[in-house]
Amino acid sequence: MVFHTPNSLSGPRLGLAVSRRVGKAVIRNSLKRLIRENFRQKKCKLGSTDIVFIARTKANSANKAELNNDLN
Repeated sequence: MVFHTPNSLSGPRLGLAVSRRVGKAVIRNSLKRLIRENFRQKKCKLGSTDIVFIARTKANSANKAELNNDLN
């Protein structure tokens, strides 16, 4: 789930919410790294926006290619 809203700052900000229901720490951290990297690559195109990702339990069963495709 993704929420976004404009902000009054000079650049975009990212918020992540990944609960223990998603999986063990290794899975949660891997998912957060993937989202952060995707955000970093697209940061210049986003403008002044706050983006919050809330990971659901289905995220742990998806592979990296599916997640990258969904984030794009």
